Formats: sequence, C-alpha cells, structure tokens
Amino acid sequence: MTQDIQPPQRDTKLKKTAVRVFFSILLYGCVLWLASSQLSLATETRSGSLQAFLSPTQFQQDKKITRPPFAIAKTKKVPYSADESAESDDTPSFVEGKNYRRVPFGVLKHPTIQQFLLKDPGKIQVISFFNYGCFWCGRLNRPMMEWEAQIPNSVAYYRYPLVFNKTWETLARVFYTLKKLGKGEELDNEIFEAIHQNHINLADNTELLAFMENHGIPPDKFMQIYHSAAISREVKKGNDLSLAYRIAESPVVIINTPSGSFMCSVPEVGSETRFTQLLNYLIQAPPESEKTVNDTGDHIS
Repeated sequence: MTQDIQPPQRDTKLKKTAVRVFFSILLYGCVLWLASSQLSLATETRSGSLQAFLSPTQFQQDKKITRPPFAIAKTKKVPYSADESAESDDTPSFVEGKNYRRVPFGVLKHPTIQQFLLKDPGKIQVISFFNYGCFWCGRLNRPMMEWEAQIPNSVAYYRYPLVFNKTWETLARVFYTLKKLGKGEELDNEIFEAIHQNHINLADNTELLAFMENHGIPPDKFMQIYHSAAISREVKKGNDLSLAYRIAESPVVIINTPSGSFMCSVPEVGSETRFTQLLNYLIQAPPESEKTVNDTGDHIS
C-alpha cells in the first residue's frame, strides 16, 4: 500500500501570517488617520463656533439672541498679570478704531441712551458693563476700583451688571441687593474670588445664603430685598441700557463725552493697566467729534 505524501505546510502558514500582519498594520494606520482627521475637524468646529458666536451675522440670524452686537475687534490674548505688558511710556498713545471704538450716532439716538445722557449735565459719563459671572470682569475689578478712587468730580461713574442668561440675572440681583444694603464695595472682590477661585456657585440659593450669612448679612433680610420690585426695576434698567448700547460681551466700558461716545474693552489695549490709562486719555482729551457720519455710524465719503 502506498502512503500519500502531504505537501509542506510551514511555508503556507508563514505566508498567511505575514498577510494577516500586513493587513493588521494597514487597518491600524487607517484607524489612526481617521481619528486624527476627526480630532482636527472637531477643533476647527469649536473654533468656528466661537467665531460665529462673536460675529454680527450669528447674532442677527439666531432668533434666540435679541442683543445686536457692536463690533469689537479680536486682538491679542490678555496677559495673566496686569503688569506683564504694561507700557513703560508715561504718555501712551491710543488709536481710534484699534484701541477703542466710537459708538455710532444711530445707536446714540436710542431713547434709553438719550434719556441717560441727560442725567449728568456738564459731566463725562463712564459706564462699566460687567457681571460677577465673568472671569475677565473679576480680573479688571481691582484696577477699576483703584481708578474710580482717583476720578475727578467732573466724571460720573456707573456700574451695570449684564444679563446674558439666568445665572447672570441672579448675580445681577445679588449686585443690586448688596448695593441696597451698603455692602457692595466691601464684598465686590470677595464675590469674584468666591465664584472664580473658590468655585462657589452663588447662583444657587443655598450657597448664596450661606455666603451672605458668613459675611454678616441675615439671609431673611437679604432675600426680602433680593426679591423686591425695586431690585427687579434695577435689573431691567441696567439690561435695557446694555441692549440700547448693543453690548455683546464683557467687560465693556462706555465713555460719554461732549465730542462723542466711545466703547472700550481690555483686549483692544492689551492689559488692565493700559485700559485704565485709556479711560484717562478719553476723559482728559476726548477725540474730536466726527463731522460726517450717517445714522448707522458709517463714514460718508
């Protein structure tokens, strides 16, 4: 009887193993490439979403947002310390359209603004729009308090908390309530620190009342004023003014002078130190009024 001779199997197995390894490496490479592409796309999408949020077109198209923007240029990142980029020049220069922007005449015609301009005859008005929930507002708060302590009597200074959402509305009521209690200046910086450094949610009633009690304010007395009609009117008044000026970000300062109104923000000047210098510049030597500007604020050539 003859015995069948089996073909050699070793070479065949090696070839199959090599093929499996090759395709495994190829598949792994495709997975890595796909993951990298998705990560890049997600990054671009997030960046694009932020840009769209800050753009006037998005504000006009999104029916949920009723606050039209007043364009503010995107500039370099604000340094962590106010002294990091402080100018050594004692007489810093500022350029209109780059470091600050003129509020268009069409905006100034709003009845709310017209009424506000009549509050302080013969004075320059400085209006600070902010909110306790805004990290950059907390950064600017101490320099602004130091600046406020040195302003002359010819300047009327106002602070209005912005209301961009429900949380900020709550914090706006906190601001007006503390002001009514005469505790505003005393607790201002502590509230910013509580929210942004200690991560205390002051929009939550329990944490809010615990904070107030720890600072010597009876919770019952605080809540009585907090829920009052007078505080509701203050919140509405500040919100109406910010809407009239078309404030779309924070912090923003408006300066009303005899030669026009100007909008200022920290990123446009680069640091908190330069920002207060800009305020002094616009108060002491405001630019001349524009001669030919149409109702929308565009120059007429």
